[in-house]
Amino acid sequence: MTARTVVFLFLLFGTVLSLDPQVFYGDIVPTVVVSGKPARALLVAVTSTATSIDIGLPILWLDLNARPALAWSHDDSSGFSTCSLPQSGYLICPSVPLPGSSVVNIYLNFVLTPVVFGNAILNTTLALLVKVSGTAVTLTVPGIPLSVAPVPDLVAVAGCVDYFPVTTNCPASGQTPLYLFGYGFGPSNGAVYVGSQRAASVVHVPLPNATDQYYLIARGYAQANPPNNLWQELPVVVTSYWGVNTTAGYFVSINLGPQVLGVSGCNIPTLAAKQVSSCSPDGLTPITVYGANFGPLRAASIRLLFGANSSGGGGFPCLQYSQPDTSTLVCTSYRVQGQNLPVRVVVNGEVSPQSDVRVSFAAGTAVSRVQGCQPNPSNWRATALCPSGGSTAITIVGVHLNQVTSVSAASSQGSCSSLIPDPQTPDNVLVCSGLTGTPGAQLSLRLALATGEVVVPPNVTVGFAVGCSTGCGTYGTCDLWSGSCSCDSSFATGFWQGPTCSECQPGYWGATCLRQCPSTLCGICNQHGECSDGVNGNGQCTCSQSSAAGFW
Repeated sequence: MTARTVVFLFLLFGTVLSLDPQVFYGDIVPTVVVSGKPARALLVAVTSTATSIDIGLPILWLDLNARPALAWSHDDSSGFSTCSLPQSGYLICPSVPLPGSSVVNIYLNFVLTPVVFGNAILNTTLALLVKVSGTAVTLTVPGIPLSVAPVPDLVAVAGCVDYFPVTTNCPASGQTPLYLFGYGFGPSNGAVYVGSQRAASVVHVPLPNATDQYYLIARGYAQANPPNNLWQELPVVVTSYWGVNTTAGYFVSINLGPQVLGVSGCNIPTLAAKQVSSCSPDGLTPITVYGANFGPLRAASIRLLFGANSSGGGGFPCLQYSQPDTSTLVCTSYRVQGQNLPVRVVVNGEVSPQSDVRVSFAAGTAVSRVQGCQPNPSNWRATALCPSGGSTAITIVGVHLNQVTSVSAASSQGSCSSLIPDPQTPDNVLVCSGLTGTPGAQLSLRLALATGEVVVPPNVTVGFAVGCSTGCGTYGTCDLWSGSCSCDSSFATGFWQGPTCSECQPGYWGATCLRQCPSTLCGICNQHGECSDGVNGNGQCTCSQSSAAGFW
């Protein structure tokens, strides 16, 4: 009910309303009250004679830390008087004057405590206590209807490199999603600020098994370069659906994007330059890349790429690198072909911009892997367990293999008796037959080129099986890594042992080593005798007959 309505009622029903002071609820600002924030209610009083009234609100509902928690005025813009008299569970504004024969506006400024109203929107009624001053007369006054919104509370930020309750090493591009957890964000239309930058996209996601609670996903908070040239900590503020900001001091750290400034190695081994050339395509020469903002040591996801595009796609990756500091990467393993390739560094998904730093790789012969026998479990580029006599052909895969005239194993072990290019890809695939080697050896390959050069590809090896010289018989399998027999031990094929798997395990007998000697819980022959076990045994126990073992 507005003041204008009350005036109309007074004029129309003056004889009724003149019985005693009457107080009506008029309006409230804002429409949705936020706990912990100032609100203002309008009351309208009607009286036929001059008097005064005491007005109170429940103490437990008020934020007593606010200054003031409750105040009143006849004017909504000035002259507010603080109410501080506790009485019967209410905070009282005493002796509010009411001139006679008039309609009087009474404005109450108040602040509700977040302790009572929790973390979700609440529709309720704020009780009013109104008494005629100096008397025990309590007026019947309806309460103030309220919709109370919570103060948003930010509890944690995650999404980049997380150290609960904050996250670090976020790319300055602002495209890595931030996940914001807390209370009172509202169902939609929230805003997230990282520093002074408002996120372009904020999605409210309902929390499972929670009513009216949401977490936020924010994207598009791109930042300018941090002033310290490495990173900066920026506060995160959430503005809720109801337009209220969080106050907790949580932050994210933003990295400056990586920059590539120079390179060394190959034809320029020590000094940083803009271009180097004649680098080995098979990674024999380390390449050092210089720049800035390559991420905190051991904390960031870093990729070094040769020939990649502006989004970090394509190109050749550095397979292994070291990071002496945040401005240096040393690539020690790579397989690259090409000329004048741009160098890019990617830190936590952020790609270094285009630069004039280039690397060119020699168009030499290089081997990427060999195959044909068993895969080497510790090296995908190698093959193993090849017959030492060279009976299994080995396939060599690489580039510019048309220059190869012969292939041999290191240490003068042996060489391919025939070397045949693949008909479809002669420059990339060679089939080597007759390569011999010492059993148990894991040997590098030596490629002799038509130019007279010898290439020994790193980490490309051929391993030769040891073999079991005496054989493993019917009941064993040769372990080609160790050269020893692995004997059967099962109820399907028997329980065997010995160098050639031709003997029964203790306690088993018969031609198939499947029959067991008599035994108890104490052991074979109750531990008081010996069993006739073995292939030629009969499984009979011979009882002990001695002073040491007893007479059984």
